[in-house]
Amino acid sequence: MIAETHGKKGADDVLPGAIAAINMAELMSYDNWDADGFHSTLALAKNDVREMVRLGYRLRQIDLGLPFYARPTTREAVWYDYAGYWDQIDENGLAADERNGLIASFNTPELIYEKTKRATQTGLGGVMIWHYACDVPAENDRSLFNAITRARTDLISVNSQ
Repeated sequence: MIAETHGKKGADDVLPGAIAAINMAELMSYDNWDADGFHSTLALAKNDVREMVRLGYRLRQIDLGLPFYARPTTREAVWYDYAGYWDQIDENGLAADERNGLIASFNTPELIYEKTKRATQTGLGGVMIWHYACDVPAENDRSLFNAITRARTDLISVNSQ
């Protein structure tokens, strides 16, 4: 197994022959932002996967990393756990940190669902989570783990019809 930071840092250092021997590459497709300051978007994840494939990884070797935390839109070195903000996050995945005036950019359950669905449909090895302890309890409808389960269940239902 190897961990790659959104298909960039260190990825070119892996020898081509070594890539074939790697069973899973944990693609840490987070701690990156789009031009508008959104953290870990679906578009960025797609780009990260494309970069890994360009480097020689097979889709089934790649586990797409899903953040259960947020980063500020200003890209500062601040992290927010989802459990602490889940009920303050707007439809765009943003929540205000009134302590410091920053805006945190989260992956919502809807975005986690879409990323999981895409990972499954495109033949990725799966998804991985950082940091699982940041989620709310499973009894909460806004649980990110539940969003992963819903995506997988929905795809199984569609494929079994």
